[in-house]
Amino acid sequence: MAPPELIMEDYSTREIDHLIAEAEGLHPAALYTLAAKLLRDGRPDDAVLWFYIGQIRYRFMLAVENHTAAATSEGGMTRHSPTDGAILFSALSESLGRPINEYAFGDVDKLVEQITAALEWDNVHHNVLTSKETFRAQYEEVRAG
Repeated sequence: MAPPELIMEDYSTREIDHLIAEAEGLHPAALYTLAAKLLRDGRPDDAVLWFYIGQIRYRFMLAVENHTAAATSEGGMTRHSPTDGAILFSALSESLGRPINEYAFGDVDKLVEQITAALEWDNVHHNVLTSKETFRAQYEEVRAG
């Protein structure tokens, strides 16, 4: 059975506008699904934006997961094996991210603008799944790149 954090609704059947409206509360994997849907819908610039919003939020969630695991490990020793979340992040980044990045890196100046816009969106929108306030250090580290 999948861990609770990986039991998610099938977002592939949701309308694009609904996913965008609910983005603050969605698992980052759903934001990757949104980006893939936008790319298929002929909206590659929107796909890039949402892919990077999803990546920022996924990296933050994994940083908190790693921090929490390190803080609770016995004697401060942590065995760094990939979590289910990290494996899913890697798989999604490769399968959904590759075609989006192939498009995005065709115009690096535009990509920089889109990443900046993704960082701004993330900064001004609440993150329902991972508290920016509680995990401020991890949040700032991920945003710094």
